[in-house]
Amino acid sequence: MDIKELFSAEILEEARKNIAEGRTIPVYSDIGFKLFFASDTDNATFCRNSFLSSLTGENIVESTVLNTEILPEFLGSKVPRVDLYCKTSDGMLMDVEIQMTKEGDDQLTRTIYYGCKLFSGAGKKGNKFKNLPRVYQIMLSDFNLFNDKDYVHHLFFKDQHNKVASTKLQLVFIEFSKLQALLETDNYAEVLDSLQDDAFWAILIRNSNNSEFMKAISSAKRRAEIIEKAGANMIEVSKDEIEWAYHLSYDRAEIDYKNNMELSREEGLAQGAHDKAIEGAKNLLANNVSAEIIAKSLGLPIEDVNALKNS
Repeated sequence: MDIKELFSAEILEEARKNIAEGRTIPVYSDIGFKLFFASDTDNATFCRNSFLSSLTGENIVESTVLNTEILPEFLGSKVPRVDLYCKTSDGMLMDVEIQMTKEGDDQLTRTIYYGCKLFSGAGKKGNKFKNLPRVYQIMLSDFNLFNDKDYVHHLFFKDQHNKVASTKLQLVFIEFSKLQALLETDNYAEVLDSLQDDAFWAILIRNSNNSEFMKAISSAKRRAEIIEKAGANMIEVSKDEIEWAYHLSYDRAEIDYKNNMELSREEGLAQGAHDKAIEGAKNLLANNVSAEIIAKSLGLPIEDVNALKNS
């Protein structure tokens, strides 16, 4: 089957239009993030190794993406988890996920859960525990997870005296939301030159689709190579019609999913309020309050109250 058959004619037409207009897939989107760092090109490889080095403090010169595929599950309205799962030349495992909106669940616990799954899956039968690789579970978020001013948090095992017990499993959180405040200036280049590598990469990812920003940072001296290769990488991954179709389809599926979840929540709240009003009406009827007063005070149709009265 031709993979184009997975997409609607409307999606493919919009993809071709975006390519013709020279648009780039936002790196901060789920699909864009994966394409940008997982693509098999020299620029993508350079960006991936530089990015992972900045997050871990390791000098990563070689890495392999273990989940390069982008599953088409979302085309059937199911939105999967999209992440970047990598292995370095010395065996370290790194899983990176980007979250632009805060879901209802506990995101900190969610990341711990995925980190523990990754760590437990790294062992092989018969191997000694001391030989387990170091594992990094990394989340980039556009919302605050920690109630402080720090944009990056590294979590690992310490005892009650704050002594490090193990760094085999590490969680890394970077909050775009806190870094964006640094861009309230006219001199982007100077700000970026003053940042640590992890913050630099985070801001670059978050603002990758801002042409004014990308143009302004071209004069940043410290990261000239990163800026050049990142810009070239964005252009490369945005020339493919199928990649654009994946991005557009995922984006729409995610919007539909969130709208459906919100609608279900609102319907649930409305049903809960109605059930509560019905219970209140029953109690008032039991105390000989008139149906007219009950209907008016609880916002119920008089017919519903009379039905309760006669039941």
